Amino acid sequence: AVPTFLLFAELGITNTRLSIIVPALRPFGWGDGVIARAAERLTLITRGLDPKSLVPTELGYLELRGEYGPALRGYLAGTPDGVGGWVAYCCRAVAAGARDSLATCEALQRG
Repeated sequence: AVPTFLLFAELGITNTRLSIIVPALRPFGWGDGVIARAAERLTLITRGLDPKSLVPTELGYLELRGEYGPALRGYLAGTPDGVGGWVAYCCRAVAAGARDSLATCEALQRG
């Protein structure tokens, strides 16, 4: 089994590459960012971090949108701290999405 921290690192790098490459190239013309987020979601599913696709990572990124620019600039700098900061940012976004999903499930249980 792959350690969880490596899976989150892969998730962060998938997100970054697609966040930069897909919008810059605009291969689809419309919805390029949607494609990048879908690839991130597929990474979560196929690597077993969210096999039922219940975590709305988009909500996490929305909640942490003020951190996006600095985190991405850190990644693009290529330093260990910058790349690590980006991966940590992606992890916080996934965790925020998971908290939202958990709150929804708990609300449904309460009726």
